[in-house]
Amino acid sequence: MHTWKVLLILVLAVVCASLGMATIAIPISHVGTMMWVWLGGLLTATVVASTLLVLFMRYAGADLDIKPRGGHR
Repeated sequence: MHTWKVLLILVLAVVCASLGMATIAIPISHVGTMMWVWLGGLLTATVVASTLLVLFMRYAGADLDIKPRGGHR
């Protein structure tokens, strides 16, 4: 696997983990309607980043599939 794919996977994983923790931590510190705004925004960002990570993992995993003998796909 190419180095850029590994680095991109690591970056996306760190972003997803950070957003996941922030989704819990940030709204707890706010009071009133701002709590729901932060929760909605962070939850949306977490879902988008996680979706990108899953899609890229599927794309990068296709390089690891076993090719049939004879070079035909």
